[in-house]
Amino acid sequence: MKPFQYATASSVASARELAGADGRFLAGGMDLLSEMKEYIAQPKILVNIKALPGLNKIEPGEKLWSIGANVTVAEIEDHAGLKKMFPGRQQAVPKVGSRQIATSERSAATWPNTRAVGTIAIVTRFV
Repeated sequence: MKPFQYATASSVASARELAGADGRFLAGGMDLLSEMKEYIAQPKILVNIKALPGLNKIEPGEKLWSIGANVTVAEIEDHAGLKKMFPGRQQAVPKVGSRQIATSERSAATWPNTRAVGTIAIVTRFV
């Protein structure tokens, strides 16, 4: 893994500015560090966006739905609107991540429903 800088964004604008052209956003639920270890991704800076307001929302629209980077897998699985409008996408989410995270130090029961979608782009347009 190549050396990198780490910063926490205070706003969406600051996140964009901090990341620039050579940075990546860190929100959770992604394999970015694994990609960096394998030299697949080589960002110069990681920008933490976990605390940014509004990124934990599922926003339905007439032609566009938005799923924020900090929405958890459990929230997507349980969202009635997604189940109705996009059953295939809603059913695929558990294949990307699980409702619970288990590590050697913490049991899955300790951190239920915490895995965030991360920077997986989920934008759906329909006419």
